[in-house]
Amino acid sequence: GGKTHLQEFSQIDVEMSMVTQEEILEIIEQYIQFIFKKILDVDINIPFPRLDYVELCKKFNVDDPAKALAMGKNRKKMKTYQIEKWDFTWIINFPYATKDSKGQFVPVHHVMSRPKNYYDAWNKELDKIICSGYDLMVNGIEIAGGDLRIYDYEQQKILLERLKYNKEQISEMYEPLLKGLAEAMPPHGGFAFGLERLAMILANTDNIANVVAFPKSISCRDEFFKSPTKLK
Repeated sequence: GGKTHLQEFSQIDVEMSMVTQEEILEIIEQYIQFIFKKILDVDINIPFPRLDYVELCKKFNVDDPAKALAMGKNRKKMKTYQIEKWDFTWIINFPYATKDSKGQFVPVHHVMSRPKNYYDAWNKELDKIICSGYDLMVNGIEIAGGDLRIYDYEQQKILLERLKYNKEQISEMYEPLLKGLAEAMPPHGGFAFGLERLAMILANTDNIANVVAFPKSISCRDEFFKSPTKLK
């Protein structure tokens, strides 16, 4: 909802080569463990439970597992890690794409999310391709997420084509990406925290505007500085 989102935000972004999904999850968990102890003096046990995206959608009849986690009654039914008022869980195994209101496939994370099975990119429906994606939820709010990225040129190209991008769109939007992949990019992955949302959680407030000095409105305007101004 609007109380947990910003039009502009800061990221704690980490990208790594030659890494596994489990290694990335462990790094994020250790970071959470460190900052909760350092800032709040709360001891957090790790690892956190891993919940499957597709299974959550089926179990709670939702198209987005975050919705299920955000609903307290559903959260109590799930196997999550709780300490005092903190409720941690992972959502993993994201589908590559889902259909929008017009029936067109759109990526669930992004176009570079790596399928767990290489040949699924050619052989499976886009919403049946399971990727190495992961989101960390705290009290039903997503605070970090990422995935392993595609590093193979042919795999990325076919997935862009299956998403119905034409040659002009691929050239305009993704030429630098494909050029990099064609030059033997190493396997890689990463994650990012939303800094303000993490601060909101640590400050025990339910409105992200409370931890931002000059938050933007939904119209992307800064009401304090009255910006942006119109160019004359």
